[in-house]
Amino acid sequence: MKTTLTVTNVVYPTVDSATLYFNKPTDSFTYYPGQHVAITAVVDNKSITRTYSLSTAPLVDDQLAITVKRLPRGLLSTHLVENARAGIDLLVEGPLGQFYTVPNPANQRHLILFAGGSGITPLYSMIRSILQEEPHSKLSLVYANRTWEGIIFQQPLAQLQQQHPDRFFLYHVLEQYHELKEWQLRHVFLKGSLSRLVIKKIVHQLQAQAPGPTEFYLCGPYGYMELIQQTLAGLGIPLHTIYKEAFFVPEPDKKAKVDFDHLPTQTVQLRLKGQIQALTVPSGQSILEAALLAGFSLRYSCQQAQCGTCRVRLLQGQVEMERNYALSAVEVSQGQILLCRTFPLSNDVLIEPFENPIGAGH
Repeated sequence: MKTTLTVTNVVYPTVDSATLYFNKPTDSFTYYPGQHVAITAVVDNKSITRTYSLSTAPLVDDQLAITVKRLPRGLLSTHLVENARAGIDLLVEGPLGQFYTVPNPANQRHLILFAGGSGITPLYSMIRSILQEEPHSKLSLVYANRTWEGIIFQQPLAQLQQQHPDRFFLYHVLEQYHELKEWQLRHVFLKGSLSRLVIKKIVHQLQAQAPGPTEFYLCGPYGYMELIQQTLAGLGIPLHTIYKEAFFVPEPDKKAKVDFDHLPTQTVQLRLKGQIQALTVPSGQSILEAALLAGFSLRYSCQQAQCGTCRVRLLQGQVEMERNYALSAVEVSQGQILLCRTFPLSNDVLIEPFENPIGAGH
C-alpha cells in the first residue's frame, strides 16, 4: 500500500543516523521483521524515492520506524538525517521485500546474523521479534563497524544481551580501536576486519555453542556480504539457509558482455491477472522502464536491482539481467528475475508478477 504518513518523533542513534517514527496507517498494515518501505520526499525540487528497512518489531512496537544513515552523495539520506522532524509528511509505500523472517513460538532454531554498518536495521527488528516470540530460539549477531561511535543501536543491543544472556550473543567487530577506553575494548570481540579464516572460526564456534537448525542472515555492503557468503559456501552451508540484503552496491560493470544500450527492440508478453498483454521494449530500455512508460502498473522501488521489489517469474524466453543484488542463486534457478535491470533477448519472453509479493517467508 502507498500512503502519506506523518513523522511523530525523531531520535539519533549516532551523529550520522536518524530514526523516524510514524503511527501505523491502519490496523491492517502488517509486516514481517526485516522488511522495508519505500520513502518518497522532495529534495531540491526533485522527487526522490529510496528504500529503508523498518527497524521496529511488528509484534513489539505500536509504531513504525525507519533508521536512516547519512551516505556520501546520498541526497535523500542526508535530507532526512538533517531535516526530519515531528510533523513532516512523507510518502510511504510498503511493506516490501523478501528479506525477513516469520516468528513462530514453536520454532527452535539458531539465527546467525552478520551486519555491516547500517545493515543492522532489519536485523535489529528480527532480533527483538525472535527474542519475544520464539522462547526456544537463539541469536548470534556479528556486527562490523569502523568506529565505536558509529555503532547504531549500541545501547539497546547491549541491554538485550544483558536481558537474554543465554539466548542472544553479541560480537562487535571494529576497524578503528586504538583510542578506545578500556571498558569499550572489553566489548570488542575482534579488532580489525573480518577475513575468511576469522569467519570460519566464528561460525564453527557459534554452531558448537548452539547446535541445531541454523539460519544465516546477512545485511550490509555488497563486498562485506560476498565475503561472508563465499566463506559460508566453502564451509558447506546449504544455500537455502542463507538470506541476504545489500545496502550499498558496487557501480555497474562498464565492460559487461552484453551491450544493453544497443539491444534490438523486442516484444514481451505480460501475464497480468490471468490476461496476456503485449509490451514493446525499445532498444536500451529495461522491461520495467518500458512497462512504466506504457502505463502498466507493476511493483518496483529502487530500480537498482537491490531491493527485490520488482521480482517476477520468467515463464519462457531469453533475458539478461544487467545486475542482481537481491536474488539468490536458488531464486534465479527457479526463474525469478528483476524487471528493473532485465533486458529481453528474444521475442517470446513471457513474464508473470507474483500474486503475493510478500512470499512464503522463512
